[in-house]
Amino acid sequence: MEKKFLLRMNNRLFKRVEELAGKKSLNEYLNNIIQEHVEKKVGEESNMDKIEIGNFKLKDLREAVTVTQKRWYMEILENYNIYFFSPTRKVSPMMYIFFYSDSSCEYPNSISHVGKVSLIYRGLDSSSIQALPELKKLLQDNRYSDEILSWNNYQIAVLSNVEKLRQPIDLTKDYLNHPRIIVNRTTTIGKALSASKIDDLFQ
Repeated sequence: MEKKFLLRMNNRLFKRVEELAGKKSLNEYLNNIIQEHVEKKVGEESNMDKIEIGNFKLKDLREAVTVTQKRWYMEILENYNIYFFSPTRKVSPMMYIFFYSDSSCEYPNSISHVGKVSLIYRGLDSSSIQALPELKKLLQDNRYSDEILSWNNYQIAVLSNVEKLRQPIDLTKDYLNHPRIIVNRTTTIGKALSASKIDDLFQ
């Protein structure tokens, strides 16, 4: 829900703001300025750590990791390209995430999706996530916002794109790697392309 307020300024300041806004409307320009200021202040006052994957050298990144998803989280992933890591342990940065769908999902008991990571946010609380532009639309969705905002701490991966695998990688009956232990496990794109079962990702 959006709020409106009245902003008063003298003529000299108004003209200066008009010049700075350029082709943008005054409303858009001022909204951007306020948002940037709030994000900066929230970052200074919290332990927020913003990790931009594009700023890393390839040798300093894990190529890919695996995680598990229930249906509710998979809906968030597919609609908003957001993944919530557990905040209890900091994750080291990665380029891609492979998502295991549990029995409640459309493609049950298989790794069904892959996403390319653009940002990781660590050390967030419920106040600071509300200032993140990447979460704005998600937190406006009443199907998810109340539950998400009830949490105290967050570690979030923002994905630039998420795709379904043409051929999901299945969990076989004779598995060695249970879905509970593959969260944040490192693997590679090459292994995923040739894998016929989930265990192949970790050999």
